[in-house]
Amino acid sequence: MTSSITEIDIYDLYKPLRNHIRTLDLQALLELIHGIQRGYENSVEIKFRTPLGNTWNIFRWELHILAREALLHASQGNGSKQPSLQDIFKLINAVRHISNEISKKTINSGMSAMRSLHPLIHQQARWQNTRDWDRFYRIFRIYSHKDIHQLLHAVLGVRLTTIYTLTFAIAGSAQRSTPRILSTTDYTLMGISAAERDAYFAMVSASHASLRESIKVSAQYNERWAFTWNPLEATPLVQLRPHRPNEYLCPLPELLLRRATDSLFFDLINEESFSNPYGAAFQNYVGDVLRAQFKEPTHCVQEEREYSVNSNRKHGIDWIVSDTTGHIMLECKTRRIRVDAKAVADGDPLTKAIENLTEAVVQHYKNIHDALAGKTSWIPDGKPIYPIIVTLDDWYLCAPHVVEMLQSHVHAQLCIINLDRLLESSPFIVTSIAEFEQTGQAMAKIGINQFCSSCIQLPNRHFGLYLHASQAFPNTKVEYQRLFAKSDQEMFGHLAHLMNLPEASEYEV
Repeated sequence: MTSSITEIDIYDLYKPLRNHIRTLDLQALLELIHGIQRGYENSVEIKFRTPLGNTWNIFRWELHILAREALLHASQGNGSKQPSLQDIFKLINAVRHISNEISKKTINSGMSAMRSLHPLIHQQARWQNTRDWDRFYRIFRIYSHKDIHQLLHAVLGVRLTTIYTLTFAIAGSAQRSTPRILSTTDYTLMGISAAERDAYFAMVSASHASLRESIKVSAQYNERWAFTWNPLEATPLVQLRPHRPNEYLCPLPELLLRRATDSLFFDLINEESFSNPYGAAFQNYVGDVLRAQFKEPTHCVQEEREYSVNSNRKHGIDWIVSDTTGHIMLECKTRRIRVDAKAVADGDPLTKAIENLTEAVVQHYKNIHDALAGKTSWIPDGKPIYPIIVTLDDWYLCAPHVVEMLQSHVHAQLCIINLDRLLESSPFIVTSIAEFEQTGQAMAKIGINQFCSSCIQLPNRHFGLYLHASQAFPNTKVEYQRLFAKSDQEMFGHLAHLMNLPEASEYEV
Protein backbone atom coordinates (compact mmCIF):
# COMPACT_ATOMS: atom_id res chain seq x y z
CA MET A 1 0.00 0.00 0.00
CA THR A 2 1.49 3.36 -1.01
CA SER A 3 0.97 6.61 0.82
CA SER A 4 -2.23 8.50 0.14
CA ILE A 5 -0.45 11.76 1.00
CA THR A 6 1.28 13.70 -1.75
CA GLU A 7 4.85 14.35 -0.69
CA ILE A 8 5.69 18.03 -0.39
CA ASP A 9 8.95 19.96 -0.41
CA ILE A 10 9.39 22.22 2.63
CA TYR A 11 12.93 23.38 2.01
CA ASP A 12 11.95 27.03 1.42
CA LEU A 13 9.97 26.94 4.67
CA TYR A 14 12.94 25.38 6.44
CA LYS A 15 15.67 27.82 5.32
CA PRO A 16 14.84 30.67 7.76
CA LEU A 17 15.16 28.25 10.68
CA ARG A 18 18.44 26.91 9.33
CA ASN A 19 19.85 30.39 8.67
CA HIS A 20 19.02 31.60 12.18
CA ILE A 21 20.61 28.57 13.82
CA ARG A 22 23.77 29.02 11.73
CA THR A 23 24.44 32.34 13.46
CA LEU A 24 24.41 30.78 16.94
CA ASP A 25 27.15 29.08 18.95
CA LEU A 26 26.48 25.35 19.20
CA GLN A 27 27.63 24.71 22.77
CA ALA A 28 25.85 27.78 24.12
CA LEU A 29 22.65 26.85 22.27
CA LEU A 30 22.67 23.29 23.60
CA GLU A 31 23.37 24.55 27.11
CA LEU A 32 20.48 27.02 26.83
CA ILE A 33 18.16 24.24 25.61
CA HIS A 34 19.24 22.27 28.65
CA GLY A 35 18.85 25.18 31.06
CA ILE A 36 15.27 26.10 30.21
CA GLN A 37 14.15 22.55 31.12
CA ARG A 38 15.41 22.77 34.70
CA GLY A 39 12.54 22.40 37.12
CA TYR A 40 10.32 20.83 34.46
CA GLU A 41 11.90 17.37 34.35
CA ASN A 42 8.54 15.64 34.82
CA SER A 43 6.50 18.04 32.69
CA VAL A 44 5.70 17.88 29.02
CA GLU A 45 5.19 21.64 28.92
CA ILE A 46 7.68 24.33 29.94
CA LYS A 47 6.10 27.66 30.84
CA PHE A 48 7.62 31.14 30.65
CA ARG A 49 6.38 34.58 31.66
CA THR A 50 7.16 37.19 29.00
CA PRO A 51 8.12 40.80 29.89
CA LEU A 52 4.58 41.80 28.92
CA GLY A 53 3.14 39.37 31.45
CA ASN A 54 1.95 36.78 28.95
CA THR A 55 2.54 33.03 29.36
CA TRP A 56 4.62 31.36 26.66
CA ASN A 57 4.86 27.55 26.48
CA ILE A 58 7.41 25.20 24.92
CA PHE A 59 6.72 21.50 24.52
CA ARG A 60 9.39 18.92 25.18
CA TRP A 61 9.36 17.45 21.67
CA GLU A 62 9.95 20.94 20.24
CA LEU A 63 13.20 21.12 22.20
CA HIS A 64 14.18 17.72 20.80
CA ILE A 65 13.70 19.03 17.26
CA LEU A 66 15.62 22.19 18.09
CA ALA A 67 18.54 20.23 19.58
CA ARG A 68 18.66 18.05 16.47
CA GLU A 69 18.74 21.10 14.20
CA ALA A 70 21.37 22.78 16.39
CA LEU A 71 23.69 19.79 15.96
CA LEU A 72 23.17 20.01 12.21
CA HIS A 73 23.62 23.75 11.67
CA ALA A 74 24.90 25.72 14.69
CA SER A 75 28.40 27.18 14.55
CA GLN A 76 31.60 26.46 16.43
CA GLY A 77 33.78 29.49 15.99
CA ASN A 78 34.72 32.89 17.35
CA GLY A 79 32.25 34.68 15.11
CA SER A 80 29.17 32.83 16.37
CA LYS A 81 26.56 34.57 18.49
CA GLN A 82 25.70 33.66 22.07
CA PRO A 83 21.99 32.72 21.98
CA SER A 84 19.41 34.33 24.22
CA LEU A 85 16.02 33.21 25.45
CA GLN A 86 14.56 35.45 22.76
CA ASP A 87 16.42 33.36 20.16
CA ILE A 88 14.81 30.23 21.63
CA PHE A 89 11.35 31.78 21.29
CA LYS A 90 12.04 32.75 17.67
CA LEU A 91 13.40 29.31 16.81
CA ILE A 92 10.47 27.49 18.42
CA ASN A 93 8.10 29.77 16.50
CA ALA A 94 9.97 28.84 13.32
CA VAL A 95 9.56 25.12 14.12
CA ARG A 96 5.85 25.68 14.69
CA HIS A 97 5.52 27.71 11.49
CA ILE A 98 7.00 24.83 9.48
CA SER A 99 4.61 22.34 11.10
CA ASN A 100 1.61 24.62 10.60
CA GLU A 101 2.41 25.16 6.93
CA ILE A 102 2.86 21.43 6.42
CA SER A 103 -0.57 20.91 7.96
CA LYS A 104 -2.11 23.48 5.60
CA LYS A 105 -0.66 21.65 2.61
CA THR A 106 -1.44 18.08 3.72
CA ILE A 107 -4.65 18.34 5.72
CA ASN A 108 -7.61 19.23 3.53
CA SER A 109 -10.41 17.21 5.12
CA GLY A 110 -11.60 15.80 8.40
CA MET A 111 -10.27 12.39 7.36
CA SER A 112 -6.76 13.66 6.59
CA ALA A 113 -6.79 15.49 9.93
CA MET A 114 -7.60 12.25 11.74
CA ARG A 115 -4.89 10.41 9.82
CA SER A 116 -2.33 12.98 10.90
CA LEU A 117 -2.92 11.91 14.51
CA HIS A 118 -0.77 8.81 14.04
CA PRO A 119 2.67 10.47 13.73
CA LEU A 120 1.67 13.21 16.16
CA ILE A 121 0.69 10.79 18.90
CA HIS A 122 3.96 8.88 18.55
CA GLN A 123 5.92 12.12 18.76
CA GLN A 124 4.11 13.41 21.82
CA ALA A 125 2.40 10.68 23.86
CA ARG A 126 5.49 9.12 25.42
CA TRP A 127 6.28 12.40 27.16
CA GLN A 128 2.76 12.84 28.56
CA ASN A 129 3.03 10.20 31.30
CA THR A 130 6.68 9.27 31.71
CA ARG A 131 6.65 7.20 34.96
CA ASP A 132 10.41 6.80 34.65
CA TRP A 133 10.79 4.74 37.82
CA ASP A 134 8.29 2.11 36.65
CA ARG A 135 9.92 1.87 33.24
CA PHE A 136 13.36 1.48 34.80
CA TYR A 137 12.21 -1.34 37.02
CA ARG A 138 10.32 -3.09 34.21
CA ILE A 139 13.39 -3.13 31.97
CA PHE A 140 15.59 -4.07 34.92
CA ARG A 141 13.49 -7.15 35.62
CA ILE A 142 13.48 -8.23 31.98
CA TYR A 143 17.17 -7.66 31.32
CA SER A 144 18.16 -9.26 34.61
CA HIS A 145 17.22 -12.59 33.04
CA LYS A 146 20.45 -14.58 33.20
CA ASP A 147 20.83 -15.19 29.46
CA ILE A 148 19.94 -11.60 28.54
CA HIS A 149 22.25 -10.08 31.12
CA GLN A 150 25.16 -12.25 30.01
CA LEU A 151 24.53 -11.25 26.40
CA LEU A 152 24.26 -7.57 27.30
CA HIS A 153 27.56 -7.73 29.17
CA ALA A 154 29.24 -9.57 26.30
CA VAL A 155 28.01 -7.11 23.65
CA LEU A 156 28.46 -3.83 25.53
CA GLY A 157 31.15 -4.71 28.06
CA VAL A 158 29.07 -3.31 30.90
CA ARG A 159 26.72 -4.78 33.51
CA LEU A 160 23.09 -3.77 33.80
CA THR A 161 23.67 -2.44 37.33
CA THR A 162 26.46 -0.26 35.98
CA ILE A 163 24.24 1.08 33.20
CA TYR A 164 21.58 1.99 35.73
CA THR A 165 23.98 3.46 38.28
CA LEU A 166 25.80 5.69 35.79
CA THR A 167 22.59 6.74 34.04
CA PHE A 168 21.01 7.90 37.27
CA ALA A 169 24.22 9.60 38.40
CA ILE A 170 24.84 11.43 35.12
CA ALA A 171 21.23 12.26 34.24
CA GLY A 172 20.61 13.38 37.81
CA SER A 173 23.60 15.67 37.75
CA ALA A 174 22.58 17.06 34.35
CA GLN A 175 19.03 17.70 35.54
CA ARG A 176 20.09 19.38 38.78
CA SER A 177 22.98 21.52 37.59
CA THR A 178 25.19 21.43 34.51
CA PRO A 179 24.94 19.52 31.23
CA ARG A 180 28.73 19.24 31.13
CA ILE A 181 29.95 15.71 31.81
CA LEU A 182 33.49 14.36 32.24
CA SER A 183 34.08 10.76 31.20
CA THR A 184 37.14 10.58 33.47
CA THR A 185 35.12 10.83 36.70
CA ASP A 186 36.07 8.15 39.21
CA TYR A 187 33.11 5.89 40.05
CA THR A 188 34.96 3.24 42.05
CA LEU A 189 33.01 4.26 45.16
CA MET A 190 29.95 2.95 43.30
CA GLY A 191 31.68 -0.31 42.45
CA ILE A 192 32.38 0.64 38.83
CA SER A 193 35.79 0.12 37.28
CA ALA A 194 37.39 2.47 34.78
CA ALA A 195 36.94 -0.15 32.03
CA GLU A 196 33.20 -0.43 32.66
CA ARG A 197 32.85 3.34 32.88
CA ASP A 198 34.58 3.71 29.51
CA ALA A 199 32.34 1.02 27.98
CA TYR A 200 29.29 2.88 29.23
CA PHE A 201 30.42 6.16 27.68
CA ALA A 202 31.10 4.37 24.41
CA MET A 203 27.50 3.14 24.51
CA VAL A 204 25.79 6.48 25.19
CA SER A 205 27.99 9.07 23.46
CA ALA A 206 29.02 10.20 20.01
CA SER A 207 31.08 12.99 18.51
CA HIS A 208 29.40 16.05 17.08
CA ALA A 209 30.75 15.16 13.65
CA SER A 210 29.19 11.69 13.66
CA LEU A 211 25.87 12.99 15.01
CA ARG A 212 25.75 15.68 12.36
CA GLU A 213 26.42 13.11 9.65
CA SER A 214 23.66 10.85 10.99
CA ILE A 215 21.21 13.74 10.96
CA LYS A 216 22.16 14.62 7.38
CA VAL A 217 21.59 11.05 6.24
CA SER A 218 18.16 10.71 7.84
CA ALA A 219 16.87 14.26 7.24
CA GLN A 220 13.67 14.60 5.23
CA TYR A 221 12.45 17.96 4.04
CA ASN A 222 8.85 16.97 3.56
CA GLU A 223 5.81 16.25 5.74
CA ARG A 224 7.95 13.86 7.83
CA TRP A 225 10.50 16.52 8.80
CA ALA A 226 9.40 16.85 12.45
CA PHE A 227 9.17 13.08 12.95
CA THR A 228 12.46 11.86 11.52
CA TRP A 229 14.91 9.91 13.67
CA ASN A 230 16.95 11.96 16.13
CA PRO A 231 20.34 10.27 16.76
CA LEU A 232 20.41 11.80 20.24
CA GLU A 233 17.97 9.01 21.11
CA ALA A 234 20.82 6.52 20.62
CA THR A 235 23.72 8.64 21.88
CA PRO A 236 22.44 11.45 24.13
CA LEU A 237 25.94 12.54 25.26
CA VAL A 238 27.67 14.79 22.73
CA GLN A 239 31.43 15.19 22.38
CA LEU A 240 31.76 18.66 20.87
CA ARG A 241 35.53 19.08 20.55
CA PRO A 242 37.91 16.38 19.26
CA HIS A 243 40.82 17.92 21.19
CA ARG A 244 38.85 17.46 24.43
CA PRO A 245 37.77 13.84 24.09
CA ASN A 246 36.73 13.44 27.72
CA GLU A 247 34.24 16.32 27.76
CA TYR A 248 30.57 15.79 26.86
CA LEU A 249 27.28 17.64 26.91
CA CYS A 250 23.95 16.14 27.96
CA PRO A 251 21.44 18.68 26.58
CA LEU A 252 18.39 16.40 26.99
CA PRO A 253 18.78 14.27 30.16
CA GLU A 254 15.46 12.49 29.57
CA LEU A 255 16.97 10.89 26.46
CA LEU A 256 19.78 9.45 28.57
CA LEU A 257 17.15 7.86 30.82
CA ARG A 258 15.46 6.37 27.74
CA ARG A 259 18.78 5.12 26.41
CA ALA A 260 19.22 2.97 29.51
CA THR A 261 15.74 1.48 29.23
CA ASP A 262 13.77 1.31 25.97
CA SER A 263 16.82 1.56 23.72
CA LEU A 264 18.78 -1.38 25.16
CA PHE A 265 16.67 -3.50 22.81
CA PHE A 266 18.56 -2.12 19.80
CA ASP A 267 21.92 -3.17 21.23
CA LEU A 268 20.85 -6.82 21.23
CA ILE A 269 18.22 -7.21 18.49
CA ASN A 270 20.69 -8.62 15.96
CA GLU A 271 22.06 -11.24 18.37
CA GLU A 272 20.69 -14.71 17.54
CA SER A 273 20.45 -15.77 21.19
CA PHE A 274 18.39 -12.73 22.24
CA SER A 275 14.86 -13.32 20.97
CA ASN A 276 13.75 -16.38 22.94
CA PRO A 277 14.94 -15.35 26.43
CA TYR A 278 13.69 -11.80 25.78
CA GLY A 279 10.18 -13.01 25.06
CA ALA A 280 10.24 -15.42 28.01
CA ALA A 281 11.51 -12.74 30.39
CA PHE A 282 8.75 -10.35 29.34
CA GLN A 283 6.12 -13.05 29.72
CA ASN A 284 7.41 -13.83 33.23
CA TYR A 285 7.30 -10.15 34.13
CA VAL A 286 3.69 -9.86 32.95
CA GLY A 287 2.88 -12.83 35.18
CA ASP A 288 4.44 -11.08 38.18
CA VAL A 289 2.35 -8.00 37.40
CA LEU A 290 -0.82 -10.09 37.22
CA ARG A 291 -0.13 -11.84 40.52
CA ALA A 292 0.45 -8.48 42.19
CA GLN A 293 -2.87 -7.16 40.86
CA PHE A 294 -5.25 -10.11 40.99
CA LYS A 295 -5.21 -11.71 44.43
CA GLU A 296 -6.58 -15.02 45.60
CA PRO A 297 -9.19 -16.09 46.55
CA THR A 298 -11.27 -13.66 44.47
CA HIS A 299 -9.06 -14.13 41.40
CA CYS A 300 -7.19 -16.97 39.77
CA VAL A 301 -4.03 -16.44 37.67
CA GLN A 302 -2.97 -19.34 35.45
CA GLU A 303 0.21 -19.47 33.40
CA GLU A 304 0.88 -21.02 30.01
CA ARG A 305 0.71 -24.79 29.76
CA GLU A 306 1.82 -26.70 26.71
CA TYR A 307 -0.62 -29.04 24.98
CA SER A 308 -0.73 -31.21 21.87
CA VAL A 309 -3.02 -31.17 18.84
CA ASN A 310 -2.44 -34.00 16.36
CA SER A 311 1.03 -34.59 17.84
CA ASN A 312 1.92 -30.91 17.41
CA ARG A 313 3.18 -29.24 20.59
CA LYS A 314 1.64 -25.82 21.24
CA HIS A 315 2.57 -23.25 23.86
CA GLY A 316 -0.98 -22.09 24.53
CA ILE A 317 -2.30 -18.90 26.06
CA ASP A 318 0.38 -17.02 27.99
CA TRP A 319 -1.80 -16.03 30.96
CA ILE A 320 -5.43 -16.47 32.00
CA VAL A 321 -6.94 -14.38 34.79
CA SER A 322 -10.39 -15.29 36.10
CA ASP A 323 -12.91 -14.01 38.60
CA THR A 324 -16.56 -14.88 39.17
CA THR A 325 -17.64 -12.73 36.23
CA GLY A 326 -15.29 -13.68 33.39
CA HIS A 327 -11.80 -14.28 32.07
CA ILE A 328 -9.07 -12.22 30.45
CA MET A 329 -6.71 -14.19 28.23
CA LEU A 330 -3.39 -12.48 27.63
CA GLU A 331 -0.80 -12.84 24.89
CA CYS A 332 2.56 -11.17 25.66
CA LYS A 333 4.46 -9.64 22.74
CA THR A 334 7.76 -7.79 22.59
CA ARG A 335 7.10 -6.68 19.01
CA ARG A 336 7.73 -2.98 18.37
CA ILE A 337 6.38 -0.55 15.85
CA ARG A 338 9.27 0.58 13.66
CA VAL A 339 10.43 4.18 13.61
CA ASP A 340 9.47 4.61 9.95
CA ALA A 341 5.95 3.37 10.72
CA LYS A 342 5.60 5.96 13.48
CA ALA A 343 6.59 8.85 11.23
CA VAL A 344 3.93 8.42 8.53
CA ALA A 345 0.18 8.83 8.52
CA ASP A 346 -0.19 6.14 5.87
CA GLY A 347 1.83 3.94 3.56
CA ASP A 348 3.85 0.74 3.39
CA PRO A 349 5.81 0.99 6.69
CA LEU A 350 2.60 1.48 8.65
CA THR A 351 0.80 -1.29 6.77
CA LYS A 352 3.63 -3.73 7.45
CA ALA A 353 3.60 -2.82 11.15
CA ILE A 354 -0.14 -3.50 11.37
CA GLU A 355 0.29 -6.79 9.52
CA ASN A 356 2.94 -7.76 12.07
CA LEU A 357 0.59 -6.98 14.95
CA THR A 358 -2.21 -8.82 13.18
CA GLU A 359 -0.17 -12.03 13.25
CA ALA A 360 0.01 -11.83 17.05
CA VAL A 361 -3.72 -11.18 17.41
CA VAL A 362 -4.69 -14.03 15.08
CA GLN A 363 -2.37 -16.47 16.83
CA HIS A 364 -3.98 -15.50 20.13
CA TYR A 365 -7.43 -16.28 18.73
CA LYS A 366 -6.19 -19.67 17.53
CA ASN A 367 -5.03 -20.47 21.06
CA ILE A 368 -8.34 -19.31 22.52
CA HIS A 369 -10.21 -21.48 20.03
CA ASP A 370 -8.23 -24.52 21.16
CA ALA A 371 -8.97 -23.68 24.79
CA LEU A 372 -12.69 -23.36 24.12
CA ALA A 373 -12.62 -26.64 22.20
CA GLY A 374 -11.29 -28.43 25.29
CA LYS A 375 -7.85 -29.11 23.84
CA THR A 376 -6.01 -27.52 26.76
CA SER A 377 -5.99 -27.98 30.52
CA TRP A 378 -8.23 -24.93 30.97
CA ILE A 379 -11.90 -25.84 31.44
CA PRO A 380 -14.46 -23.59 29.68
CA ASP A 381 -17.29 -22.44 31.97
CA GLY A 382 -19.44 -20.28 29.71
CA LYS A 383 -18.27 -17.00 31.23
CA PRO A 384 -17.25 -14.18 28.85
CA ILE A 385 -13.69 -14.16 27.52
CA TYR A 386 -11.73 -11.02 26.73
CA PRO A 387 -8.55 -11.44 24.62
CA ILE A 388 -5.79 -8.95 25.46
CA ILE A 389 -2.52 -8.44 23.59
CA VAL A 390 0.01 -6.96 26.03
CA THR A 391 2.97 -5.32 24.30
CA LEU A 392 6.23 -4.23 25.86
CA ASP A 393 6.43 -1.20 23.58
CA ASP A 394 3.63 1.37 23.30
CA TRP A 395 1.94 1.15 19.90
CA TYR A 396 -0.35 4.15 20.53
CA LEU A 397 -3.24 2.81 18.44
CA CYS A 398 -5.21 6.03 18.47
CA ALA A 399 -5.80 7.27 14.92
CA PRO A 400 -9.15 5.85 13.67
CA HIS A 401 -7.77 4.70 10.31
CA VAL A 402 -5.02 2.71 12.05
CA VAL A 403 -7.50 1.05 14.40
CA GLU A 404 -9.77 0.28 11.46
CA MET A 405 -6.83 -1.15 9.51
CA LEU A 406 -5.95 -3.49 12.37
CA GLN A 407 -9.55 -4.59 12.81
CA SER A 408 -9.92 -5.20 9.09
CA HIS A 409 -6.70 -7.21 8.84
CA VAL A 410 -7.61 -9.35 11.84
CA HIS A 411 -11.12 -9.98 10.53
CA ALA A 412 -9.82 -10.98 7.09
CA GLN A 413 -7.31 -13.45 8.54
CA LEU A 414 -9.83 -14.95 10.95
CA CYS A 415 -12.35 -15.41 8.12
CA ILE A 416 -9.81 -17.50 6.25
CA ILE A 417 -9.58 -19.95 9.17
CA ASN A 418 -13.28 -19.71 10.07
CA LEU A 419 -12.70 -18.06 13.44
CA ASP A 420 -14.34 -14.70 12.70
CA ARG A 421 -17.19 -15.57 15.09
CA LEU A 422 -14.67 -15.32 17.93
CA LEU A 423 -13.92 -11.74 16.93
CA GLU A 424 -17.61 -10.93 17.31
CA SER A 425 -18.16 -12.73 20.62
CA SER A 426 -14.79 -11.77 22.17
CA PRO A 427 -13.38 -8.52 20.74
CA PHE A 428 -9.67 -8.08 21.42
CA ILE A 429 -7.85 -5.27 23.19
CA VAL A 430 -4.24 -4.20 22.53
CA THR A 431 -2.48 -2.41 25.38
CA SER A 432 1.05 -1.89 26.64
CA ILE A 433 2.36 -3.33 29.87
CA ALA A 434 2.92 0.25 31.09
CA GLU A 435 -0.82 0.89 30.81
CA PHE A 436 -1.78 -2.53 32.15
CA GLU A 437 0.26 -2.03 35.32
CA GLN A 438 -2.48 0.38 36.32
CA THR A 439 -5.40 -1.01 34.30
CA GLY A 440 -5.20 -4.42 35.95
CA GLN A 441 -5.61 -2.85 39.38
CA ALA A 442 -8.81 -1.15 38.24
CA MET A 443 -10.05 -4.33 36.58
CA ALA A 444 -9.48 -6.31 39.77
CA LYS A 445 -11.44 -3.74 41.78
CA ILE A 446 -14.35 -3.30 39.35
CA GLY A 447 -14.62 -6.86 38.05
CA ILE A 448 -13.39 -8.38 34.79
CA ASN A 449 -16.72 -8.54 32.97
CA GLN A 450 -17.99 -5.15 34.12
CA PHE A 451 -14.73 -3.42 33.20
CA CYS A 452 -14.08 -5.19 29.90
CA SER A 453 -17.67 -5.27 28.63
CA SER A 454 -17.77 -1.47 28.84
CA CYS A 455 -14.27 -1.08 27.41
CA ILE A 456 -14.83 -3.11 24.23
CA GLN A 457 -17.68 -0.78 23.24
CA LEU A 458 -15.18 2.03 22.76
CA PRO A 459 -13.76 2.69 19.27
CA ASN A 460 -10.46 3.77 20.90
CA ARG A 461 -10.15 0.91 23.38
CA HIS A 462 -6.54 0.23 22.35
CA PHE A 463 -5.32 3.63 23.59
CA GLY A 464 -5.25 5.09 27.10
CA LEU A 465 -6.75 1.97 28.66
CA TYR A 466 -5.54 3.00 32.12
CA LEU A 467 -7.92 5.99 31.99
CA HIS A 468 -11.01 3.89 31.38
CA ALA A 469 -11.80 3.23 35.05
CA SER A 470 -11.97 6.92 35.98
CA GLN A 471 -14.03 7.72 32.89
CA ALA A 472 -16.50 4.80 32.94
CA PHE A 473 -16.66 4.19 36.70
CA PRO A 474 -16.17 7.61 38.31
CA ASN A 475 -17.84 6.55 41.56
CA THR A 476 -15.47 3.61 42.10
CA LYS A 477 -12.31 4.60 43.93
CA VAL A 478 -9.26 2.63 42.83
CA GLU A 479 -6.20 3.06 45.01
CA TYR A 480 -3.34 2.58 42.58
CA GLN A 481 -0.29 1.17 44.33
CA ARG A 482 3.23 0.59 43.17
CA LEU A 483 3.11 -3.11 42.37
CA PHE A 484 6.62 -3.94 43.54
CA ALA A 485 7.34 -2.10 46.77
CA LYS A 486 10.99 -3.17 46.90
CA SER A 487 11.86 -2.25 43.31
CA ASP A 488 14.22 0.48 44.49
CA GLN A 489 16.22 -1.94 46.67
CA GLU A 490 16.43 -4.44 43.81
CA MET A 491 17.87 -1.89 41.41
CA PHE A 492 19.99 0.22 43.73
CA GLY A 493 20.40 -1.68 46.98
CA HIS A 494 24.15 -1.72 46.38
CA LEU A 495 24.07 2.10 46.62
CA ALA A 496 21.90 2.39 49.72
CA HIS A 497 24.75 4.06 51.57
CA LEU A 498 24.95 6.80 48.94
CA MET A 499 21.35 7.68 48.08
CA ASN A 500 17.84 8.08 49.47
CA LEU A 501 15.61 5.55 47.77
CA PRO A 502 11.95 6.50 47.09
CA GLU A 503 9.14 5.11 49.18
CA ALA A 504 6.42 2.83 47.80
CA SER A 505 3.70 5.43 47.34
CA GLU A 506 0.34 5.58 45.62
CA TYR A 507 0.08 6.46 41.95
CA GLU A 508 -1.57 9.62 40.83
CA VAL A 509 -3.86 9.02 37.84
